[in-house]
Amino acid sequence: MALVSILVVLAVASPLVVFLLEAVSDPQGILRIHVAGMALDESGVLMVELVLEYKGSVPLKDFTLEVLGEKVLVGDVVRGNYTVKVRVPELHDPVDASVKAEFKLAGLYSFSINVKESGTP
Repeated sequence: MALVSILVVLAVASPLVVFLLEAVSDPQGILRIHVAGMALDESGVLMVELVLEYKGSVPLKDFTLEVLGEKVLVGDVVRGNYTVKVRVPELHDPVDASVKAEFKLAGLYSFSINVKESGTP
């Protein structure tokens, strides 16, 4: 019975341990988000293009990005690059743009990260 309990704890804890080990072993970071561009479309709506780069091996489930109050569901993220376009109906100062990322590590652990963009692209 104790062996089963240990195996369950290991199975539940291993994604978090792997994610943390990968995160501290890469000085550049295993998750990067940056603004690739901003432009007004023909109707005056601000379009923000974000690039998400994930270099980890543990899948990120239900990945959501929020830019200037607008949320976009990216979905499940695995190792790779993703381009996300966000429509922001109200104009904001792009220099003060912040990005919030929320996800569940392997569907088990919820994370919320706030990223402050420094300057315009």
